[in-house]
Amino acid sequence: MAIRAKVVDAKTGGVPSVGQCIGRYFAYILSAIPLCLGYIWVAFDPKKQAWHDKLAETVVVRPKKKDTEVKFE
Repeated sequence: MAIRAKVVDAKTGGVPSVGQCIGRYFAYILSAIPLCLGYIWVAFDPKKQAWHDKLAETVVVRPKKKDTEVKFE
Protein backbone atom coordinates (compact mmCIF):
# COMPACT_ATOMS: atom_id res chain seq x y z
CA MET A 1 0.00 0.00 0.00
CA ALA A 2 2.87 2.37 0.73
CA ILE A 3 4.25 2.15 -2.81
CA ARG A 4 0.89 1.54 -4.54
CA ALA A 5 2.07 -1.73 -6.08
CA LYS A 6 -0.43 -3.92 -7.91
CA VAL A 7 -0.50 -7.60 -8.74
CA VAL A 8 -1.31 -8.22 -12.41
CA ASP A 9 -1.50 -11.18 -14.76
CA ALA A 10 1.96 -11.74 -16.24
CA LYS A 11 0.61 -12.55 -19.72
CA THR A 12 -2.05 -9.87 -20.18
CA GLY A 13 -1.17 -7.18 -17.65
CA GLY A 14 -4.77 -7.24 -16.51
CA VAL A 15 -6.47 -8.20 -13.29
CA PRO A 16 -5.47 -11.71 -12.19
CA SER A 17 -8.18 -14.36 -12.02
CA VAL A 18 -9.59 -15.68 -8.77
CA GLY A 19 -7.69 -18.92 -9.33
CA GLN A 20 -4.42 -17.05 -9.74
CA CYS A 21 -5.04 -15.09 -6.53
CA ILE A 22 -5.83 -18.25 -4.56
CA GLY A 23 -2.84 -20.07 -6.04
CA ARG A 24 -0.57 -17.13 -5.26
CA TYR A 25 -1.81 -17.08 -1.67
CA PHE A 26 -1.03 -20.76 -1.08
CA ALA A 27 2.27 -20.53 -2.99
CA TYR A 28 3.52 -18.12 -0.31
CA ILE A 29 4.07 -21.22 1.81
CA LEU A 30 6.31 -22.76 -0.84
CA SER A 31 8.30 -19.54 -1.09
CA ALA A 32 8.86 -19.46 2.66
CA ILE A 33 9.72 -23.11 3.37
CA PRO A 34 13.35 -23.28 2.16
CA LEU A 35 14.75 -20.44 4.33
CA CYS A 36 12.61 -17.86 2.48
CA LEU A 37 14.60 -18.55 -0.68
CA GLY A 38 11.46 -17.94 -2.76
CA TYR A 39 11.39 -14.31 -1.61
CA ILE A 40 15.14 -13.79 -1.99
CA TRP A 41 14.80 -15.05 -5.58
CA VAL A 42 13.43 -11.61 -6.54
CA ALA A 43 16.94 -10.17 -6.36
CA PHE A 44 18.21 -12.56 -9.06
CA ASP A 45 15.20 -12.89 -11.36
CA PRO A 46 15.16 -10.66 -14.47
CA LYS A 47 11.39 -10.08 -14.15
CA LYS A 48 11.66 -9.59 -10.35
CA GLN A 49 9.22 -12.41 -9.67
CA ALA A 50 9.23 -14.45 -6.48
CA TRP A 51 8.37 -18.13 -6.63
CA HIS A 52 4.75 -17.53 -5.70
CA ASP A 53 4.46 -15.07 -8.61
CA LYS A 54 6.00 -17.54 -11.03
CA LEU A 55 3.67 -20.34 -9.91
CA ALA A 56 0.57 -18.15 -10.21
CA GLU A 57 1.80 -16.44 -13.41
CA THR A 58 1.51 -12.98 -11.87
CA VAL A 59 3.84 -10.03 -11.51
CA VAL A 60 3.92 -7.08 -9.14
CA VAL A 61 4.09 -3.66 -10.80
CA ARG A 62 4.39 -0.12 -9.52
CA PRO A 63 2.79 2.84 -11.28
CA LYS A 64 5.12 5.25 -13.01
CA LYS A 65 5.77 8.49 -11.23
CA LYS A 66 3.88 11.47 -12.54
CA ASP A 67 5.82 14.17 -14.29
CA THR A 68 7.27 16.33 -11.53
CA GLU A 69 8.91 18.83 -13.82
CA VAL A 70 8.31 22.45 -12.82
CA LYS A 71 7.66 24.83 -15.68
CA PHE A 72 8.48 28.50 -15.36
CA GLU A 73 6.95 31.00 -17.70
